[in-house]
Amino acid sequence: MVMMSLFVVGCGEKKAPEPAVEAAIEAAPIVEAAPEPEPEPEPEPEPPAPPADNADLDVSVSFVSGETRSGHVKRIERSTDWWGEADYTADEGDLLLTLEGEGTEVESPWSGIKKITIVPKDVSSGADCTYSSEVNPWIYTCELQTPTTAVTVEGKSYTVQNRQQWRFVFDDDSELTFWLKKWPARQQDETITDMGGGENYDMYAGLQQRLRDERGSMVTSIAISH
Repeated sequence: MVMMSLFVVGCGEKKAPEPAVEAAIEAAPIVEAAPEPEPEPEPEPEPPAPPADNADLDVSVSFVSGETRSGHVKRIERSTDWWGEADYTADEGDLLLTLEGEGTEVESPWSGIKKITIVPKDVSSGADCTYSSEVNPWIYTCELQTPTTAVTVEGKSYTVQNRQQWRFVFDDDSELTFWLKKWPARQQDETITDMGGGENYDMYAGLQQRLRDERGSMVTSIAISH
């Protein structure tokens, strides 16, 4: 009888957890990780200051096509190379026109010019073509002769010798680019020239055609009001 009582007591049901303990477990808050702070936006870069005006010219421009353009030029720039492939300069000393006449050579600013006259020659007879083998593939160049004369405000006439490209910037920020003494067309061949290889005459033909296509946009005169 004693042993049976012990067995019954040992196999009895377990006590349920106290209600206070269950409530504490259920009420435990879930701690979430704090969100990463948003990165501070980078400040907008300051826009570059516009180039300073360096000219005050009222011009009337005529083209081979017969079109004309008039307006106020507020800025003049000149390419640092003959081909207009590099950068431009607005340094005062680089904006002088080199003029030859009557056995003399003078340098004149555009403000000292009254009129520029340009006479583009016919492409078939007036284009000088050559190549440069200093790089490979070779670079081919055709330059159309565009003899240019300038009349100064004093009324003297000269031949213009500058070969760089010029750029006029008008009040509305539109631009006009042009050459004076010669108008070039350049292109690098796509094929590497082998040792002893000859010229690619197709390149010359293509450059001459480009000059024909561009001829209508060439400037023939620039009249400057003072």
